[in-house]
Amino acid sequence: MQVFPIYKKAITIAQMVYGLPSFVLLWLFLVLPCLRRETFKSANYKLIQFDLFMNICCYLNTYIGIRLRNFETTTQFLVFLEETVPNTLTISRFMLLVFFHIQNASLIALSVHRVSSVYSLSSDRFWKHGYIMSFLLCLLLPFGIYAWNFLTNSVPTKISIVDGEIKYNTNQVKLSILADYTMMVATFYFILTLGLGIAALNKLVQRRRKTKSSGKPHGRKMKQMIIVQCVLNSGNLLLLIGVGLAYHIFDYATVLEYQMVLVLFTSDLVTLSMPYLLLKFDFNVRCLFGLKKTTVLRTSSMYSIRTSTNYVIN
Repeated sequence: MQVFPIYKKAITIAQMVYGLPSFVLLWLFLVLPCLRRETFKSANYKLIQFDLFMNICCYLNTYIGIRLRNFETTTQFLVFLEETVPNTLTISRFMLLVFFHIQNASLIALSVHRVSSVYSLSSDRFWKHGYIMSFLLCLLLPFGIYAWNFLTNSVPTKISIVDGEIKYNTNQVKLSILADYTMMVATFYFILTLGLGIAALNKLVQRRRKTKSSGKPHGRKMKQMIIVQCVLNSGNLLLLIGVGLAYHIFDYATVLEYQMVLVLFTSDLVTLSMPYLLLKFDFNVRCLFGLKKTTVLRTSSMYSIRTSTNYVIN
């Protein structure tokens, strides 16, 4: 008989308290550029839209892959779903890894756009259509990485229904290999995220020193946005690196149990944070919601109007 620990229910409810309102905000900010096309027409907003859509898909998938199994009533729904559409739960569980790559690739695309906007005023010519290429790369990358697993049905955890209950069959060898691989990729993403963040901050500091415009509010907002995003994403990646190392030290079942709890919290920070970051740092969004008086951006030797708009954070 399946056991539903109280602490897992409490954790899931706590995650839903902050998660569901944030999920509504994700949808709101996803459709916002469609309602105000002239205001939100730059490539950066299109990249943000893609990131928001992927975050919505990722968040929904966590309910099927992890969260709903912690309650008796919702578990019955998962049983019905698996019996109606076989392998749904196994695929959903594996899609957690796929979304991990898509999310990081999407955030890196945003970082590359930010760096190119700071370093080159002519970057718009590329990003006018380049954002479409970044969408394709973000989607194709994880499916290319795990194509063999999908084609051969070779996944570390297979989920089945036995006597009306959900059963997890985990291959420890495959799980260990996958954990090592994820740790290496997370390390690569971690270095790339920090490197792009430092590159953008360095260029911002150089320009502000040259123009002696350290008091510019939009300059501070840009720095703050870069720092916050780097901390959130690199913090989540650092935890995954630690989890990968833990598999070599502790029992895999124990590590997996803690991983499901800790990684969900840190993953939620990355998945659900974008609307709050836009409300805090985005000039156009703040004006739209009445959080800031509308002002006319003036061209200066440090930033052109294009760069300010392209950068989103003013």
